[in-house]
Amino acid sequence: MASLEDPGDIIQSFNFVAESGTGMTTTLLFEFQTSVNCTDSGQIMACIVKFGLRGEGQEHGPVFLMEPPPRLVFSNSTGSRVSCAAHGFPSPQISWQLPDGTQLDDAPGLRQVLANGTLMFLPFPAVHYRQDVHSAVYRCRAHNAHGAIVSRDMRTQAGQLKECHRLDYEKLL
Repeated sequence: MASLEDPGDIIQSFNFVAESGTGMTTTLLFEFQTSVNCTDSGQIMACIVKFGLRGEGQEHGPVFLMEPPPRLVFSNSTGSRVSCAAHGFPSPQISWQLPDGTQLDDAPGLRQVLANGTLMFLPFPAVHYRQDVHSAVYRCRAHNAHGAIVSRDMRTQAGQLKECHRLDYEKLL
């Protein structure tokens, strides 16, 4: 009796994108795979075809759920925050880096890197402006045991908000 086992090829692959009410999107990759097991008893050839679904349950490298914008402009009086998120199995670690790959650390009183993947630019007096912090390029990095991904460049520009005077239109009429 002959037996033939073929681990099969991926016959179909598709992305599923889900959007939550908060505007956050999640992309999942699913791959259908076939496995064929045939036996020949001399008279009848019998084949069993098994279909498997690979996806979230299996270990895989990180994929961005939320990537930083290409440009971030903010006022020194308000500061700003940027989030970065990725999924993977095991869960990826999120960090921020400079274009040369140097990992980003806090700049006391100016910039904080939070454990949840958020990069915060704190409000600051104009005299504390630093070009290497406030007019710089940053990247988000997500990594786990199966790989690492790096976001597109995010260029930052902090500026001083000029005071605006509100006009009283009723007095002008």
